[in-house]
This record gives sequence, structure tokens and C-alpha cells, in this order.
Amino acid sequence: MASDTKKFLVRFIEEARKHISQISSGLLSLETQPDDKELINTIFRCVHTIKGSSNMMNLQTISNFTHEVENNLSAIRDGSIVIDTEQINLLLKATDQLSNMIDMAENQQKPAPPDKALLEQIKKKRKSDDQSAAELQVMKQSLETETVIPEQRKRERISHEAFLIRTEKLDDLIKLVSEISLWNQSLAKQLQQIAAAIRISEQLYEADRDSAYDRIHDLLSQLKSSTDSLSTFLFHDAPTIDHLNIELRDALFNLRLVPINMIFEKFPRIVRELAAKFGKEVDFSITGENTELDKKIVEMIDESLIQIIRNAIDHGIESIDVRKKRGKPANGHIHLKASYEHGMCQITIADDGAGIQTAKLLDKAVQKNLITEADAERIKRNPTPDAIADLVFTPGLSASDIITDLSGRGVGMDIVRENIIHKLNGSLQIETHKDRGTTFTIILPINTAILDATRLRIGSTEIAIPTHTLNEIVRLDAAELIEVVGRPAIRLREQIIPVVRLEKILQQNKETRDTAFPFFLIIKTATGLAAIIADDIIAQGSFMIHSLPQHIQQTPWVSGCIITGTNSIINLLNTRQLMEYSQHSHQNIAHTSNTEEQSIPTIVVVDDSTSTRDIEKSILESHG
Repeated sequence: MASDTKKFLVRFIEEARKHISQISSGLLSLETQPDDKELINTIFRCVHTIKGSSNMMNLQTISNFTHEVENNLSAIRDGSIVIDTEQINLLLKATDQLSNMIDMAENQQKPAPPDKALLEQIKKKRKSDDQSAAELQVMKQSLETETVIPEQRKRERISHEAFLIRTEKLDDLIKLVSEISLWNQSLAKQLQQIAAAIRISEQLYEADRDSAYDRIHDLLSQLKSSTDSLSTFLFHDAPTIDHLNIELRDALFNLRLVPINMIFEKFPRIVRELAAKFGKEVDFSITGENTELDKKIVEMIDESLIQIIRNAIDHGIESIDVRKKRGKPANGHIHLKASYEHGMCQITIADDGAGIQTAKLLDKAVQKNLITEADAERIKRNPTPDAIADLVFTPGLSASDIITDLSGRGVGMDIVRENIIHKLNGSLQIETHKDRGTTFTIILPINTAILDATRLRIGSTEIAIPTHTLNEIVRLDAAELIEVVGRPAIRLREQIIPVVRLEKILQQNKETRDTAFPFFLIIKTATGLAAIIADDIIAQGSFMIHSLPQHIQQTPWVSGCIITGTNSIINLLNTRQLMEYSQHSHQNIAHTSNTEEQSIPTIVVVDDSTSTRDIEKSILESHG
């Protein structure tokens, strides 16, 4: 398979170097922030990704070495190894060794084994009682007899009609089309100004016909001539040009779209190899492989889809004996499907396995002090999809009893959440049923630059939200706002929906609405529903989404911006952040002034039970 993997070596090297840079900077930060768990998780994810990628590239020396480094990081995360200068130095040396191995791979050389003394130091640093004998045996076997999962992609035959285009050039063309569209809109604004000047000139000319106004007459003639030309262009040619601009923009974006089959086609082989490794029989089917997505998106979801499929085989599909006992076919089945839904791309991965072991995950979460026993019991009584998703995406949590090179770390699904939700602004939904299987549904934008958005006005501020997150728009009496456990909400078809009041977020200090019947925009994400109050709905349509400047890209409330024809900037709200705010923030809907709000003291209510906290908070608020 060497001929197949060579064409992916450049991409592997590029991604590996980025991860190595993150590992190095992360370790240096970790030395001064040893209690930063998210930092440890980030370093762990980078090492885990290099290990998986090198495994697929058949670079076993790199894969085996990163597996040993990963063991140390796992012990650090579990608290078995104390973070000190000696440990940081050891991991930095390991990072340098890994970088050298990557250099050799880039030069088409077989990476040399790591320094024996360094490898012994890494192994010695781990405490022997962290792993059972069975786990050590499994790890040893997996390192010695590891099955290579090939990256098998077929190179499409390039005909005389096809050619290669650099992504940067396409980006420049797209920006140019956007600028032309803005220029047309600005030109219309200038015409209005010229027309106003003509009216003023006419008034002056009619008021006094002395020779002093001969120049005004000349100016008037020039303005009329210019206006006639502009009018002909704008009202006759401009609509056609605008239409052509839209077609040109869409055509340029289509150049960036590639069939999702460029990653789908390798999955049957991967499923076959994984099923053999786990001793299972799995039938795999694909539909919608010709669905097209932005090339950047396709590349970014590759790793996430592999992780979900791997988990389906490892944790979902039962062994042949177990399936027969449960009256199921001996062969398990996994179905991968891609389609377009409401202007978005929807990808589903469904298996007919045992379902997610919620109780087991909860027990392990309690053991690792990730949640309390009280919360675990509450989730067991009411295992909602949101609660299950939180468990699945928790770093360091896995239902596997043993640790191998393929599973048991509890890190894979964390990578899925990072790529799908945080990097691509997509959404994830999980539906699971005991002994019947699990379905993952991924919702993604079709491209990264054009988005269907709804523009709305709140007070004097205009903002936008992604239309695909908009479930419905209703108009209610402002008096219908209710308060539930100290939070604003509305009742819609016997359902309580939390309300997000954006005035505070937008820093408007607005206490009254322009109308007694404002618009309530019901937004929907993977975690539920929330409502936004708006004074007016401006427009819906496809807009060019611009990235935020580098120094404010970490702003949680905004995911991009829209530039209008008048060069106004409209922020695109991050609906995922709004949803989290509606679920976890206790918002005060009392109509109080700023002075009154500042005079109210802040009380911190601490309790390990969410329901108890809410009750205590309600009691305190009822007493002012």
C-alpha cells in the first residue's frame, strides 16, 4: 500500500508539524499551569492524532513511540504522575525525538527507532500499578501485531476537462465578486446623492436667472447628463449585472465543492480491517456519496467520521455470539449517509448494535470525579439525549474496560466535538436505544464562506443569526413572558422555552420594546430550544460571511460578520453560545435601573445538586 499512502505524506507532515508545535508550546505552558486540565487534554489530543495518522500512513515507529508518550500523558491526566520540571523536560525531549522522526519521514526515509535511554525513562516514569496485567498484555500485543488500517483513496482520472486550482486563488476571486457586488450597491447610493444635488441646483436656478447663476446652469447640465447615464446603467444594466454576479459567485463556490466520496470510499476497507481486529462481522453500506461539500470541510470531518465508525465497531456492534443470543443477525450493520437538508449537509452514521452503555459511562464518570453520584443517579433516572451527549463528549471518559492503541482512552469523541462544533460551527445529535443501536447525526454548512442568515433588529442594533438554527418565528404579547426558576421564558404549545434577552449582551440597557408584540425567534441546536426577542425582522438571504480580525476571534458571542452595501458591519451571532447562556445563566427580567442592579448584592449558591441549587436560589430571590 506504499504507493497509496505516499500521496498523503505531504498532508500528514504538515498536520504533524502543527500538532508538534502545539505540543511544545502546551508543555511549556503546563509547567507554570500544572492544574490546567484543558491544556493537558489539548496536548493529549495532539499526540493521539499523530499516533492515529502515522498508523494509517504505515509509519509504525512513529505510531508506537507516540503510544508510549500518550501513556505518560494519560497518567498525568489521571493524577498518577506529578507534573514537575523533570517530567516536562522528559516530554520536551520526546517531542524533539518525534520531530526528528517526522523529518525523516518527510525525506522519504524510514524513521529511526527512538533513543533507547529516552524510551526507558518514559516507561520508568509511569507507575506500575496504574495498569492491570491484562491491560499491559493487550497493549503489548497491539504494539507487536498491530493491524494497519490503510488510507485507500482512488485518484480520480483527470480528463482534458479538469484542471487544478489553488484554493488561495479561488478565495481571491470570491472576494473580488463580493467587492463588485458592494460597488454596485454603493453606486446606487451615489446616484441618490447626485439626484439631490440636481434638485438643489434647480431650485437655485429658478430663484434667480442673473448671470451669476450661469455656472449653476452648466453644472446642472453636467449633472443631468451624468444622472441619465447612471440611471440607464443602474435601472437597465445593473439588475442583469447583479444576477450575473450571483451566478458567478455560485459558480466559484461550486469549484470548491468536492464529492464527499473522496473520504467515503476508504471507509469500507477501514471497517473491514477494524471488524477483523475486534473479531466481529460487520456489513457496511453508504448512500449519498455524491453529495458535495467545501473541500476544507470534507478534509476536516475525515478524522471525526473515522472516530465515530471506530466507536460503532468497538463499543456498539456486539460479538457474533452475543448478537445470536439477542436474536439479531450474526453480522452487524453500519450505514453511512450524506444528504442535503434545508440548505445544510446532513451526515448520519447508524449502527444496529447494543446502544451506548449509559450506566457504565456514568459509573466511570463518578470514579474519575467528572460528575457527582447525585448527578449520575439523576441521569440514570432520566437519560436525556443532552445528558448522553455530554457523557460521550467528556474528555477521558470511555466505556472500554481495556486500553489499546485503538480505544479506551476516551479522547476520540472529544476530537469529534472539537472539529464539528467548534471549528465548523456544525451540530451533533445522538439517538441511542438499548440493544437496537445508535445514530449520530452531523449537520454542517455546505461551504465556509456563504451562509443563509436572518437579519434582525434589537433596539437600534442590527444583528444576524444563521437561518439553519431558526426553528420558527412567532409574535407574542410581551406580557406573556413568564419567569421559571428566576429565568425568563415563554410557553409555546405546552412547552417552556427559555428566553435570551440580548439587550444586556449588546450593552444597550434597553428596558422597553418598540412594540407590545415583539418577534420571538425560536432557535434550535443539538442541546435544545431557546427564544430571542427582536423588534423587527429585516431580511433573510445568502450572505458572504467574513472572519473576525485576529485579535477578537476569541469573542464567544460572534462567529463572523456581514458587510452591507453601505459598508455597515453586522455581527453574526454564535447561536451555540446563546443556547449555553440560556441554559446556564440565571437572567433577571425585573425592570430595574442600572443603579438598582448595582446595589443588589451578589450571592453565590453552592451545592452539588442542580435541582437543590435552583430551589435554594428561588427561596433567596423570593426574599429579595
